[in-house]
Amino acid sequence: MRHGAAATWASILLALVLIHAGLAMPDTDQWLPLLQHRSALTHSMLVPLLILARWPLPAGLLAGGFAIHLAADLLSRKWVGYALVKLPLLGSLDATASQLFLAANLALGLVLYDRASTLAGARGPLWIAFAASAAVYFAINERYWLLLLPLLVVILLLRRR
Repeated sequence: MRHGAAATWASILLALVLIHAGLAMPDTDQWLPLLQHRSALTHSMLVPLLILARWPLPAGLLAGGFAIHLAADLLSRKWVGYALVKLPLLGSLDATASQLFLAANLALGLVLYDRASTLAGARGPLWIAFAASAAVYFAINERYWLLLLPLLVVILLLRRR
């Protein structure tokens, strides 16, 4: 195997591991004290942003998993109760603000992931890993997995740059 091919495969493996971690991390609010489900602290790009300056590649790849999770959260049927984003000690955002909050963080996650994939020098393969991860996550966890199509359109638009 060429060095370049080995580095690409290593980047893909790292991406898959960190995407998987990023998929699970937003729901840590369900067992962390003082946080409610859909906490703004865990359902945002806060964690990837905190590690971005020191470790930009892992931060961006982790953000990819967060982005997929937040895209799924945007599929709530009713924007009440658990669907609303919670601000610790301040209550919940309303339905519109919750949707905007999740969408803005989803967009930021895609930008961070794109930056990381470019930094890794494996933009195409890492976006394929992202799309495959999103497809598997949506197929397993969401009844409306066809709504993954808009996310894939965004990925294709980002790849054209």
